Amino acid sequence: MSMLATRGQRGAWPWSVLGALLLALGLPACAVTQHQVYPSAPIRSAQGDADAELTWLMENDVGVLAAVRVRAAKGSKLVRAALVQPLAPHDACPSDQNGCDELDPRFTTGTTAGVHGYGPDYVLIFPRYAGLAQLAGRPRVLLDVESGGTHRAVELDLSNVTFSGGNWGMSGAIRYRPPAVVHPRLGHAVTLSLGGERWLGRTRLHLGYEIGIAGCRAASAPDEASCPKKSRTWLYGGVLDATHDFRLNQAVTLGIGLGYGVLRLATDESSPIESSWRHGPRLSLQFLRTPLAVRRFADEPPKQATAPALSLELLFRDRFVAPRLVPSVAWTYGVAF
Repeated sequence: MSMLATRGQRGAWPWSVLGALLLALGLPACAVTQHQVYPSAPIRSAQGDADAELTWLMENDVGVLAAVRVRAAKGSKLVRAALVQPLAPHDACPSDQNGCDELDPRFTTGTTAGVHGYGPDYVLIFPRYAGLAQLAGRPRVLLDVESGGTHRAVELDLSNVTFSGGNWGMSGAIRYRPPAVVHPRLGHAVTLSLGGERWLGRTRLHLGYEIGIAGCRAASAPDEASCPKKSRTWLYGGVLDATHDFRLNQAVTLGIGLGYGVLRLATDESSPIESSWRHGPRLSLQFLRTPLAVRRFADEPPKQATAPALSLELLFRDRFVAPRLVPSVAWTYGVAF
C-alpha cells in the first residue's frame, strides 16, 4: 500500500509542471510594456526668467507622459501644458473672440495635459490617442508658467530630436519550481531574483542574485515523520545570462536567454534534505508585448516591461554529479534608465 502511495506521489509532480507551463502560455496577454525614452539631445527653452527642459517621454496604456523641469523665480508654478504643432495662420485668434486664449491659441486647439507635481519637476499626462497623433507630426510641448500673476508661454520643440531607451537597467523575477524537481524531498519552491543589466542592441546581459524558500516533501508515508512541519529550506544563489529579443509580430516579442546559475540549498539539522550546491546552465523563453511603434521613438525591444517566462535548468550537485532537469515558470519585471 505504501509502495502504491509512493508511486502515486512521485508521479504527481509532472502534472504540476504541465499545469504551470500551460498557465504560463496563457499569461502573455497580461504582459505590460511601457516605452520610456530619453532625448538624443537636450530639449530646453527659456522665456523671460522661466527656463524649461524636457527630460523624458513615455508611452503606455495610461497615455503619453512627459517629464519637464521648470526653473523660474521663487513662487512660480506650471499651471497648464499642451502638446501642439507649430503655430500656423489658421491658429490666429482675435483677442475679442469668445474662447480665445490670450497667451497662445494652441492651448485651446492642442492636446491638453494633466499637470502633476509641485515644481521644479512636473509630469504631464496627455490622452493616449490624441498624444500619439501629435507625436506623429512636428510636436511641441507648450507650457504656461505663472509667476506673480504674470503668465509666460514656454515652447519645447521635439521635432528635431530622436528618442531612445536607456542602455542600463535592472530586472528580476518571481520564480516557481514544482515539487521534487530540484531534490526528491524538496516541496514547492518560490524565489525572488533581482540584478543589473546592460543592453547591447537587442541583447541584454544580466547579473543578479536569487533568494527564496521551499517546503519539505514526504515522498512516502514513512517519510512524513522525518519531515517536520516547521522544516524549511532556504535557497539562494546567482545567475549570469544573456537574452536576445526577437520581434515575432506587432503583438509579441520573444526573448531567448542562455545563462549559468548557482543555487544553494541551506537546511538545518532537523531537515531530511542535506545542504548542497546546485549549479548549471539555464535556457529561458520570455513572452513580451511588443512596444507600439511611435514616430521619433527608436525601434527597440521592450526595455520596461512585466511578462511571463519559462525556463529549463540542468542543475548538477556539487562537482558536476547527479544532474537534474528542472523546469520553472516565472513572472519577470525590468526597467531601463
